[in-house]
This record gives sequence, C-alpha cells and structure tokens, in this order.
Amino acid sequence: ERGVVDGIADGIAKRDLTVALTRCMIGFLLLAAWAALCRGILNTYRRFFLPALSPALFNLVAVGVGVVLWVRGGDPKETIFAWALGVLAGGALQFLIQVPAVRRCGVPLRWRLDLAHEGFRRILRLMSPALAGLAAVQLNIIVNSRLASDAAFGDGAVTRMTLAYRLVYLPIGVIGVALATVTAVRVSRDVARDDLERFRDGVSTSLRFLVFFTVPSTVGLIVLSLPIVRLVFGHGHYLDDPTALPETAWALTLYSTALFFFCAVKVLVPAFYATDRIRVPLFASLTAIVANLTWALSTIRWFGWPTLVFGTAVAGLFNFAVLAWAFHRWIGRLDYRALLMTTGKVSISLVPMGWVAFAANRGLESWIGTGSLLPKLIGTAVPILAAVVVYFAMGRLLGLREAVDAMSLRRRRR
Repeated sequence: ERGVVDGIADGIAKRDLTVALTRCMIGFLLLAAWAALCRGILNTYRRFFLPALSPALFNLVAVGVGVVLWVRGGDPKETIFAWALGVLAGGALQFLIQVPAVRRCGVPLRWRLDLAHEGFRRILRLMSPALAGLAAVQLNIIVNSRLASDAAFGDGAVTRMTLAYRLVYLPIGVIGVALATVTAVRVSRDVARDDLERFRDGVSTSLRFLVFFTVPSTVGLIVLSLPIVRLVFGHGHYLDDPTALPETAWALTLYSTALFFFCAVKVLVPAFYATDRIRVPLFASLTAIVANLTWALSTIRWFGWPTLVFGTAVAGLFNFAVLAWAFHRWIGRLDYRALLMTTGKVSISLVPMGWVAFAANRGLESWIGTGSLLPKLIGTAVPILAAVVVYFAMGRLLGLREAVDAMSLRRRRR
C-alpha cells in the first residue's frame, strides 16, 4: 500500500494516514468487482433497473455514514476511519442486493476457480487490452496527480484536482455509464444477428443522446462551477485557504470541457468489443496517455497544475478521435447528418439555458447570500432546475428529437 501511495502522490504531507486508509479500504476493490460482475450478468438478461440502482445505494450508505459522523463529531482521525468502514459497507450492499436477482436468472454464484475452463481463458485473453482500453482516464488522473505532487504545488493541487474530478464524474456515471450499458447490450445483440445497419444506428443514436445530455451539462458545470463547489465543499477546514474554492471551481471547469469525450469513449468501446476488435481501444488509450503526458510535461512549467487538468481533457479528445476514426474505417459510417443536426439545435438551446442559469444564480446570491447551507442550496438548485426547464422547452420548440423522446419516456413511466 505504501508503494501505491508513493507511486501516485509521493509528495503529500499526510502520507502515513493515506497508507493506513488504503489498507482499510483495499477490500472495496473486491466488492466492487463482484458488484460489477452481477451488473454484467443482469444487463445480459436485459434487467437494467437493479444494476443501475446498486451504485446509488452505495453512495447513499457512504454519504449517510458521513452525515451521521459529521453530526456526532468526535476525533477527526477516528471519524475518517469510521467513514472508510462505511464505504466498505456500501460496497458490500451494492453487491449483495444483486445476488438474489442473479440467482433468479438461473446463474449460480459459486466460489470455484477452474483455470482450465475455456470461458476463463477467453476472459483472460480479452481482459488485458480491455482493461487498458478503459483505463486511459484513470491512468491520466494518476499521472497528473503524481506530477502535481512532484512539482511542489503542495497538497492543495492534488486535492483540488481530485475533488473536481469527483464532481465531473457524476454526469459521467449517470449519463455515460448508463448509455454505455444499454449500448453494449444492444450492439452485442445486433452483431449476433449480423445486423450491422441496426448496429451502427444504435451507436449513432447513443452518441446523439450523449450530445443532448452532456453538452448542456458541460455548460451548466462551467456557468455554475463556483456555486456547485461552494455548496459541496464550502465548509470546515477547506475554507481555511481562500483560494481553495475558486481553484477547485477552475479545475471543474477544465474537466467539464471534455465531458462529452469521456462519455463517448464509454459508448464506443463496447462496439469494438462486440466486433472482436479489442486492440483498437487499447491503441486509443495509449494515444490518449501519450497525448496527456506530452501536454503535461510541455506546459506545466508555464501554466502550473491547472494545465494537468486540461491535459486530461486533451487526452479524452484524442481517445475519442481515434475510436471515431477506427469505427468509420472498420465498422462503417455513423449517421453524421443526424449528429450534426442534434449538435446544432443543442447549441442554439444552450444560449438561453446558460443565460438563465447565470442570471438566476447571480440574482439569488445577491438576494439571499451564500452564508449558510440553505442559501447555497437554493442558489445552486434553483438555477439548475430553471436551466433544465428552459433547455427542454427550447428543444421542443426546435423540434429536437431527443428532447421529445426523453419527455415521452418520462410520461410513459408515469
């Protein structure tokens, strides 16, 4: 564990505490892997609700434990370790809640290791390039954290980068992972039926929905970056440094510029796995890592740690560009006309949406201030809700098909 911490951020001051927490939470990796296995099984049987719910339950437990500990108070070090145990409990819950559903699908979960099984060997052959193909963003985060700690920016740089990435990963998890899950099941079925036209149409549709959801999310995160950061982190010792909130907001802004690319990679990668072109995501990831490292080493001297954050965005662009080119080259044309139409209408809708979010936030903050939690919540939530209403209204006005489909789906669920 000490070697892992040294490899990621050797210069952090609280090194021993970080090592101890890593040891405490190492079991979460196994729990998360089991939960992911169950999600994959259930998605194969077209059962999406419980796999989508399980990460939310994990977050609910982790946040709930944190709130209880915050209210209870006590020794800070003991509180941190208690929260780490709460994270483990949440990880166990997101796995265990799926086990009955997996068994109802007729899939037994047995503790048996059969190294000679053909399926096991096939998974091993696929895993190495697959892991590398999906790990580019995480590897770039690790590389940038190490560079930030080595460059004598202090604990603050690594903390700001980490917290901002946690915030931007919310839309990645909600939008990107959800669409990637549905896309993976659909494209696998289409390839099995040898229906490449439907396969390409499914990927194009997913990318259009990504544009519809991620581009306004990017604008919202940029316009409301400081209010969001202030709401989530604007309390306790984090306020001891007056630069902490604006610098974290700046990091969030830079990460947000690549939100579409981060999510699009998650949608495109399963398409290559379904067609047995597993080396393409590997090559795209390596390209992204090289792009990130080249950018970071060539700019950090002049622009400081924020350029490391933007380097992650640059890497996301390279990753997406390679995957999109390879898809066009070996699988077929995407529906570029529909993508451009969606992008154009979304761009028009963003102007009033962004203005409403900005004006509502400024007006509320000047009226009720930002001194306590409730004004911060109102000053952030109300502009977000107003922006969503305006965005969907503009989408309907412009005949944006994704807006109509999303609203129709919501009405059907009612």
